[in-house]
Amino acid sequence: AGTYTDWDFTREDAAAAIDGTNALVSGLGEPLRAIVPYRDDYVLFLHRNSVWVMRGDPRSGGRLDNLSRRVGCVHFGAACMTPDGWCIFLAEDGLYGIAPGAMMEPQPISRPTLPRELLDVDPQRFVALVGWDPQRMGIAVFVSPLNAAGFSSNWFLHWESRSWWQVTLPDNAQPTALVSDYSEFYGRHMLLAGGRDGQVRGQRRQNQADDSVPIDSSVVYGPVRLGIDAFSVGLLQQIDVTLSADSGDVVVDVLVGDTPEAALDADPAYSFTAEAGLNVRQYPRKRGNSLFVRLSGADGQWAVESIEIILEKYGRKRRLV
Repeated sequence: AGTYTDWDFTREDAAAAIDGTNALVSGLGEPLRAIVPYRDDYVLFLHRNSVWVMRGDPRSGGRLDNLSRRVGCVHFGAACMTPDGWCIFLAEDGLYGIAPGAMMEPQPISRPTLPRELLDVDPQRFVALVGWDPQRMGIAVFVSPLNAAGFSSNWFLHWESRSWWQVTLPDNAQPTALVSDYSEFYGRHMLLAGGRDGQVRGQRRQNQADDSVPIDSSVVYGPVRLGIDAFSVGLLQQIDVTLSADSGDVVVDVLVGDTPEAALDADPAYSFTAEAGLNVRQYPRKRGNSLFVRLSGADGQWAVESIEIILEKYGRKRRLV
């Protein structure tokens, strides 16, 4: 409100500037990384190694409290708010959240399953962005090099289940800015991302292509142990796959090997195409210790309802030496 270049601290109007610092007495304040307001209740100030909260009107008895001197925000765009009032931000040692009310220290979010790529993010080398995705109901985290060349790491955290999903983007589409807002073009609230190529993009479940490029999709189930233990083998007798009634076609690959690693890296031992609904029963009869089943989209959107397999236990694995 008012003139944003007016820094006259002596004025008495409602939009007058307020001077102050987020630091201990005789200390220098840290550079500010992000400012996150929550309705009219309070505003959070995120520094690199500390978090502060301002409650009330600073000109009428407002108070500035410290929430943490241990963690802070790595980048100016690495913080967002969830609809239920959590402030989520990326710190140097992972993702943190401040519960509604801002009465407690920031808490680690999904630490046991946190991807390693989101630890020790160096703000001198990487751009880190965090945004709320209202369509998929979760947190999007994008980490990319400042100079646009090098390794990028993108993840999506489903908020209810706290499960992580990796996101792959072309280098030119790597976001440099995020905003969760209403899109007049799409006619709904969504997460919009400004890419390095100057384009603004949004995600829609109905899309069949990504910037006119067909979307490749796959899911891998496993590993499933075919033998009784790690030293035995078994036989995949049959497999039944049921897709949803309006699903597109899916290519089903059966991967087997003497170890889970060998099975996952192996060429398909058996393949077939599944169509919408209940499919014809398949009899691969493939032998090994470990099994994976890979489903790959072959014709637009698809959905799987069930996969049923029947195994037959065999004897011990044959020693090679």
